[in-house]
Amino acid sequence: MPAHLREHLKDGGFEFECLRCGPFSISADADTELRHQALADQSVAVASGYIRENAGLRIEKTDVARLSSLLIPNVAEKAGNILIQLAREFPTPSEGIANPVVMVGLALKRLKQFESASVFPAEIEQAPEV
Repeated sequence: MPAHLREHLKDGGFEFECLRCGPFSISADADTELRHQALADQSVAVASGYIRENAGLRIEKTDVARLSSLLIPNVAEKAGNILIQLAREFPTPSEGIANPVVMVGLALKRLKQFESASVFPAEIEQAPEV
């Protein structure tokens, strides 16, 4: 899981920093609700995307049911999200975009040394090629 606990909040909730989603927090009541009624894997993926699109989100108990009922984006929405993200990362027209195949190859090569380990070392998240 790419989210790291940043802080225990005074109200019993938690604040996280996620490598993919950015910062978000969850109330103690929402945390308890999710522990008793965990989201399905597909719902986790969709909720992750929702959190990424709404950086700084605070998840309350009333949000848990809504997060589990979010729909998977259709192909057009996914394509639109990719274009929006590319525009954010490369705002200058005609700016070159690195070939992702090369980057993925380098990351896989770097990670290969850990394939027999059950856990990746924490510092691997900071490696530029990963």
